[in-house]
Amino acid sequence: RDQLDKSLWTDNPDGDDVVLLEALSEKDEAQKVEFRIRDLKVRAGYRYDDFAVLYRTNSQSRAIEDALRRGGIPYRVVGGVSFYQRKEIKDVLAYLRLLVNPLDVASITRVINYPTRGIGQKSLLKILSYAADRGISVWHALREVDRIGVPGKASNSVRRFVEMIEGHQESLATTPADQVARAVVQDSGLLEELRKDNTTENLVRWENVQELVSAIAEFVSSRPEDSTLSTFLQEVSLFTDADQQDFNESKVTLMTLHASKGLEYDVVFITGMEEGLFPLARAAQDAKDLEEERRLFYVGVTRAGKQLLVSSARSRYRFGEQQACIRSRFLDEADQEIMRMDGDRSASRADRFVNRTKGFSSYENLDPNYFRQPLQRSNTSKRRKTSVQRKVRDSEEDSGRRIVYDVGEGGEIVPGVMVAHKQFGEGKVIAVEGKGAQTKATVFFREYGQKKLVLKFARLQVIG
Repeated sequence: RDQLDKSLWTDNPDGDDVVLLEALSEKDEAQKVEFRIRDLKVRAGYRYDDFAVLYRTNSQSRAIEDALRRGGIPYRVVGGVSFYQRKEIKDVLAYLRLLVNPLDVASITRVINYPTRGIGQKSLLKILSYAADRGISVWHALREVDRIGVPGKASNSVRRFVEMIEGHQESLATTPADQVARAVVQDSGLLEELRKDNTTENLVRWENVQELVSAIAEFVSSRPEDSTLSTFLQEVSLFTDADQQDFNESKVTLMTLHASKGLEYDVVFITGMEEGLFPLARAAQDAKDLEEERRLFYVGVTRAGKQLLVSSARSRYRFGEQQACIRSRFLDEADQEIMRMDGDRSASRADRFVNRTKGFSSYENLDPNYFRQPLQRSNTSKRRKTSVQRKVRDSEEDSGRRIVYDVGEGGEIVPGVMVAHKQFGEGKVIAVEGKGAQTKATVFFREYGQKKLVLKFARLQVIG
């Protein structure tokens, strides 16, 4: 690596081991963080402002904020606002509130001309005045726009707006809330608006919108008995009310790793330690970018004055879909002698990190069940019997035998399994879609990133 030789030392005594928190999902990860904060506050006598929770991307704060709110733990977001107070989130929520309650005037005025539809302030004032003069709702006035004297272009835009809202209102009765939300983001023009300028700010806003849809999907899957959009919006209203906190009280600090530079806290959590998230997927394709990600991890580690906890999730929701995750290479590269698993469970679980090369080829040394995720499989990805004759061969690697299965057209290719590809090496299946000869698998390869492969031609081999 391109680093200057340097020697660093401290007069401080040896600190606690680094604690690795392994979670099933981002919700489970956030709950573990919340529990640890409460536990350490009671046992070690810390104040809330002794804790910092760091993450790579702004959108990750959502799950952590939700967990802290539910646990009654006050917090502050450094370098930004809390998740549900961000403009792009308020915009999407305004659209969704209109589906549940079209009489919500605040939501109407917020989004009727965002993204821009040619409905100017004068046209909106005419509509509001028409409603007030006749004692009817603003929504009712929008439906009578032809009688108001609004200019032709604006009038057409109002009609299309009303038709879009009413169309999605009808779908609420038969369509899961997260799918409705995804459709609203698309049909409203918000998606196009956030993607039209390829700026960092728009990318962050788009990631936040994706995270909101993921939050709704998570809500739907965890509350099958009452997973309506109305119930979700009620919970969000409670969250936003909780944002009005005493500015003088001690609070846990939430911030991105970039924002943490130059700061120090007694207890630091670094969350989201997974490939594609930290390091970011696009950084993994470039040596310099990857080294910058590694330096950023170092920044996070050195923010901890007394105790450091790092966490990873086995699966995360991405734009409403649950996807399996691979633990970050940065955890593999860390000094394993000072790392222990959450709860001090058997040392053998931590030992799987020891004497590891930095490459992807040594993954056969891990616990073979580690990458098997408890994800629900779609109909197209269930394990199926196949008439294709399986070819089995033994290979000598690191003085051990390994069985490799060649399963033809993906009979055993399902989310969560490890596979080998002739060109890209070893990777993990993230998703499977399509049928028959058109079946495709999305695979994350450490050296090449995410690839979508047609199984008929990919000749993937299942290795674990």
